[in-house]
Amino acid sequence: MVLLYPARHVYFPANAEHTATVILLHGRGSNGSELASDLAETRTSAGKTVFAHFPSVRWVFPSARPRWSDQFGEEISEWFDLPSVEDPDQDGQKQLPGLQESVEYIHRILDEEVTKLGGNAARVVLGGISQGMAVALVALICSPRPLGAFVGAMGWMPFSGKLTTYLEKGETEQAASFFRWALAHPPAEYKRPRRSSVEISDASKKTNRLSFGTPVLLGHGEDDQWISVRLGETARDILLRLGFQVSWKTYRGVEGDGHWLKEPEQFDDIVRFLEDKFKQPCPSS
Repeated sequence: MVLLYPARHVYFPANAEHTATVILLHGRGSNGSELASDLAETRTSAGKTVFAHFPSVRWVFPSARPRWSDQFGEEISEWFDLPSVEDPDQDGQKQLPGLQESVEYIHRILDEEVTKLGGNAARVVLGGISQGMAVALVALICSPRPLGAFVGAMGWMPFSGKLTTYLEKGETEQAASFFRWALAHPPAEYKRPRRSSVEISDASKKTNRLSFGTPVLLGHGEDDQWISVRLGETARDILLRLGFQVSWKTYRGVEGDGHWLKEPEQFDDIVRFLEDKFKQPCPSS
């Protein structure tokens, strides 16, 4: 399904050579241009923007398309419908259509950026903030290949309750394949049939885990008034149990009711993480 999305905001490399791409997804009610502008106004401890730290990196900021929100009673820019930020697992069937559309769109962007870099997915980073992190995590888990890195902040894992149930039962492969299955079926059928781990072929296991070699950095404000830090911790725990390598950071005294990136500490952590990952070879699948 091809849907029309707003134009992407792109921050082009300052250098002539394009060596890597970072794709960042905004939160609900925002857009790509606004996220790029906000990042341009913040600084690391070196007094530089994150863009200035990586002069040969192309930064891509997609925008979600407007969707009707029952919660707000109007159309807003969001990646998928979310009935409750206090309980993101509430009414999962409403979330699936938007997740399916947005993940498909993000995968198209990933394909385009990997192609621009000669097919080297190790030079492409995916990430997001708040709801942008949530949908980017689903896109990462469903990705057919590992990426250079993933950076998320102030977000959560969609369907965390269902994934945690699988993991607590030792059904790791069911958890690993849940989003691939759910996004391929009508919303009313998203509840995955029970299957024992022996019924999942070795080929299916490899397909479900291709992206799990992607290194992940997650950050969250301890005093975030919009998305509880507990939701970020749950996302971290699920990724670890699925087999991802996750770096986890928390911060205090963040602006915007705790729901933004801590300046300069969190920006410093992101810069160090990306500098390290851009030096590494592509994770093996």
